Amino acid sequence: MNERNNNGYHKQNPNQFHNRSSYNKPYDKADKPQFETFIPIPDTTKDLLKSTKSNFGLYSPRMTVLGTDGKASKDNISELMIQSRSCYENVVSFLNKKKLVMNSYIQEAKSNGYIVYEKTMYTKTPFISGLGSGHPTETGMILDRNLGVPYIPASSVKGVCRLAYAINEAVKTGNSIVDDSIFTKYFGSTSDKNPKRGEVIFLDVYPSEKPELKLDIMNPHFQKYYNGDKDNTKPLENEEPVPINFLVVSEGCGFTFRCLYKLSENEKKEDIEKDIEAFFETAFTEVGFGGKTAVGYGRFQNEKIQKRPQIQQQRSNSGDLKEALSKTYKSNEELLFKGKEYEVSLLKPKKEGKKWRGSYPNVIKPIVLNKKEIPGKSEGDKIKCRIVNISDDAYEAEICE
Repeated sequence: MNERNNNGYHKQNPNQFHNRSSYNKPYDKADKPQFETFIPIPDTTKDLLKSTKSNFGLYSPRMTVLGTDGKASKDNISELMIQSRSCYENVVSFLNKKKLVMNSYIQEAKSNGYIVYEKTMYTKTPFISGLGSGHPTETGMILDRNLGVPYIPASSVKGVCRLAYAINEAVKTGNSIVDDSIFTKYFGSTSDKNPKRGEVIFLDVYPSEKPELKLDIMNPHFQKYYNGDKDNTKPLENEEPVPINFLVVSEGCGFTFRCLYKLSENEKKEDIEKDIEAFFETAFTEVGFGGKTAVGYGRFQNEKIQKRPQIQQQRSNSGDLKEALSKTYKSNEELLFKGKEYEVSLLKPKKEGKKWRGSYPNVIKPIVLNKKEIPGKSEGDKIKCRIVNISDDAYEAEICE
């Protein structure tokens, strides 16, 4: 029986608790772990989260598989995508309840003299929000705490619409510098002298239907160069890119945007509605919501994107699509590169007896030269070469004498 401490609580023996799926003895730093991967939560919690009725927002950060180095496994993202589809099978009824709550709030606002903007838009490009938020995989996503679905917080909607309003004003006036005073009416002011709340009330944006998550990828180049590696003072093509998977909301998913505005006596309803419609339209098509908007993510459109059935049929009925695409890509490579001359930057062989290589902007494969030794030349020097052959892994080139 456990003894009581001075505060009246039981003194617990730390050796009596352990995760039965991981190891069966107290952890000693001197010992090697008895497992290659693990999930650092109790088995009872795991069993609950594996249920199809579980909340994906709870599942995602807790059921991430970690290695003995404490880092997340590379397969986590694809596993999370599969689990999201299972969790979202039962989410439609909860989304409908959320919609009823929102509708009752809007009806109450209308009865109190508010103008209501409500519009369902569909993702034209992938949507991701909270990519840099805390998550074991270091590629997170903002999910609603109660529903576990992707959503856009009202504060984010307000920020995007504020920028869109500024763009509209700059286009209207022809002046790229916009005064802060124009934002006060709709978006408020944080000025110390005259702080003011904006008249537009933005609401959280939720999916109008069952969301679908899919895998996406970013492929950072020149990591050592950007990290300030002393041995990599130039962004040379001798580094291998490290692909990073992350989850996004796929194209064609509907989200319902809502905001309210209290009309004053001297204002015309048509003018306010016109302004609100205008800055939302710019936000949907030009600014974008969420992350990676600079490269086209987070754009919305009025109509739902229809899947092309003929491509789906090819994928389901034939395993040759990948091979056909590969052949097409290879033939295009030969047209673009074979026989062409390039002035490349020399890269030393990593090992003795290997051939020199060359780097050239926008060439995705290494250029392997036909020489193991190039007298009078050092790494980084320029030299002309001609592509003579294209393999799956490299472009083979001969030095132009």
